[in-house]
Amino acid sequence: MLSDVIQLRIQESRQRRAARPQPLKCPSCGSGVGTPPAMLKHLQSCCPDLLSSVPDTMVLSIKGGDRCAAEQLLSAAVVTEQAAREEILRLKFRSGSGSLQQSEEENGQQALALDQVPIQLIADVMGLPLKRATELLHRAMREYPMPADPEPVEVLYEDDHLLAVNKPTRLNSAPAHRYKGGSMVNRVIGHLGHPPYTIHRLDMDTSGIMLFAKSREAVEPVAVQFRKRTVKKYYLALCIGVPEQRCFEVKTPIGLHPQDPIARACYPDETAGSLDSSENHWEEGGEIVSTRLSSDDLDIKHAWTSFQVIDSNPDIDLSTATPGSLFEASHKTNLRGVSLVACMLHTGRTHQIRVHCQHVGHPLIGDELYGVLGPWISRQALHASLMLLQHPTNNNILTLRAPLPLDMRNALHGFGIQAMEFNIQDFE
Repeated sequence: MLSDVIQLRIQESRQRRAARPQPLKCPSCGSGVGTPPAMLKHLQSCCPDLLSSVPDTMVLSIKGGDRCAAEQLLSAAVVTEQAAREEILRLKFRSGSGSLQQSEEENGQQALALDQVPIQLIADVMGLPLKRATELLHRAMREYPMPADPEPVEVLYEDDHLLAVNKPTRLNSAPAHRYKGGSMVNRVIGHLGHPPYTIHRLDMDTSGIMLFAKSREAVEPVAVQFRKRTVKKYYLALCIGVPEQRCFEVKTPIGLHPQDPIARACYPDETAGSLDSSENHWEEGGEIVSTRLSSDDLDIKHAWTSFQVIDSNPDIDLSTATPGSLFEASHKTNLRGVSLVACMLHTGRTHQIRVHCQHVGHPLIGDELYGVLGPWISRQALHASLMLLQHPTNNNILTLRAPLPLDMRNALHGFGIQAMEFNIQDFE
């Protein structure tokens, strides 16, 4: 008898909920509002431009609680919002003729042209506040699905939660914009049929292991490991010269390069997180150089890399090599000999291995910024070879390996160097 009463109460509760009017949904941000007056107040704050052509009589009706008038306004606002999104995309990515240009990418995907117009100018043209224009552009861009590239991926590991692939060189990890293809992410979309969760990235010219999450529940456990630096990442690199020690470490802070917006440089140890004077220094090619930038401007952070020499050929003459744009020969750099080194990252700074190798006088072969260029390889000789992490669901240690690409194998063969296995225990 009691169970019948409970069932009746549950049924009545469901009927009352079903009889309630659905929330009024904002056509811009998607927020649900319960009453017509509250909806009007929300629109005035969120997207007042959608109310510019609404008659005063309709506004008064909505303030009085007229739900039919509110729904009528929202129906018109949806059309206005969509037109505004199309217009802001046309203005942001217009071609020289002022129309939205569609250009064929090398991979055959359609992408918006990247002749971009500043958002402040667009806001002025459309008569919108900067914040509203920025949010409008963001939401318009999110409507474009990320394109899938048809090129196959080399899968190193895959289960229901993770996907590890071997990224080739000359390929960006992620697209410059969500509607632009030609990246590893776009190839993974083609492989999975949907966008993955990107865990980390590699430089365009660095090959090797890239890890993606396939399920939402795998994202945070893996991301925490990267943040806490418990993921062990090992790289293979071809560098100039023969290091004096088989195993060595570099613990020199890295920050922005004062002379190149995309480059990094090493700084004295005491500068990391502590510089506050108006005149600071960075070390480039063994020479201390003064700069007027602050430590905050230079974004100086601690950096730690361990190295292990695998094999060397001291007889290779590199004196005819073309120096990179930031390569500076010094007492540390001897343009003779080539070594294959294994590198373990304890921190994850931009260009960390490349900058630390240059700092100790052994810059990378093929590095157009910090190293030397020649016929041996057409990009920086750096490969993400090995990764160890804890699986996000079963907690087992997952070991990922990526074989050396053909260009690095050919370079090793040309230098007479053997790609032997390195000992992980030597890094402990």
